[in-house]
Amino acid sequence: LAVPQLLACTMLPEAMAAFASRVPEIDVRLQDCLVDQVVSRVLSGEVDFGVGPERDYSDELVAQPLFDLAFGVAFLPDHPLERPRTLRWKDLVGHPVISMQGEFTQRLHADLPPRLRNTQAGIAREVNFMTTAFAMVRAGLGVTLCLPYAQPLIELHGLRWRLLRAPVVKRKFFILHRKDRALSQAAQAFAAHLKELRSPPAPRWRR
Repeated sequence: LAVPQLLACTMLPEAMAAFASRVPEIDVRLQDCLVDQVVSRVLSGEVDFGVGPERDYSDELVAQPLFDLAFGVAFLPDHPLERPRTLRWKDLVGHPVISMQGEFTQRLHADLPPRLRNTQAGIAREVNFMTTAFAMVRAGLGVTLCLPYAQPLIELHGLRWRLLRAPVVKRKFFILHRKDRALSQAAQAFAAHLKELRSPPAPRWRR
């Protein structure tokens, strides 16, 4: 299967290990890649299926809902964003935001009500990888928007994470496979295993 790099280094290894303990006769092979490469690898037949966030997918693909997750913000300990009892998008105003280049930020901007889109105007830097964003946050260069499946890396970098409300903005994830190619029994088994896991846990600092 093809999986975006951040999911591949956070949620997937534990999912693969749990599956291997249950069904040791099936060998799961993971291709970690950029989000935009997931679809191309599925369509080319390099992989049985992929996992990816909501996009305008090709009609050649079947997209099966996997889970949806709410956006939050990661920041250094003792940051002002720790203080409010409820953290809202408007609270980001005045704090430099490190965001991802391309469709990640574009879709997030579109999901926010017009009155809150100026919170996105505070984007100080755009990067290609979330790991870079976390390292920049750790260096004190700003805060970053991310989903809770990044918990292992949030912890690794010594950061805090809080859910953003008013509104809660979610991103859906899908299992993607070719419409003209039925999944093998082995691929179906691992896809079903991922669906059983559903949403990964939120970071422990969530309020």
